[in-house]
Amino acid sequence: MEKDYFKSLTAAVNDQTLSNISINDHIPFLDYQKKLSQAHIAVSLSHKASSGDTEGGCPVFIRDALFYGKPVLTTFHCDIPDLFVHSYNSWMIRENDVQDASEALDEISFLSSRVYQRMAWQAMESVRSKSNSSGNELIDVYSSLL
Repeated sequence: MEKDYFKSLTAAVNDQTLSNISINDHIPFLDYQKKLSQAHIAVSLSHKASSGDTEGGCPVFIRDALFYGKPVLTTFHCDIPDLFVHSYNSWMIRENDVQDASEALDEISFLSSRVYQRMAWQAMESVRSKSNSSGNELIDVYSSLL
């Protein structure tokens, strides 16, 4: 995460005394797993860097969030839309669109327990179905080599 961006997010959370929001930069892996398992949602607002770098792919963090059954607030950045579906396992917004982010957070804050549970289950299922097919493909490759 860009240092200035991290500082501005942390300052905003502190200024608003939002004690239920945790912003983390680099933490030990076991702490990462614990925090992610205790979270209700995960947020990763990926965007093209000022240098034009997109890094490509889909952030591991949000893939992990799906594994833990956490719906994700994220952007239509690079390969993220290949795994995430708006209102199914995520809330998808445009990159750098504060209004979009604000509206999504508003929707999330009024989410019913029933809808949250459905999205959490769909989050977990969406990654499990893909990981099972990848595992089966790998088994097929290994089997063909024997």
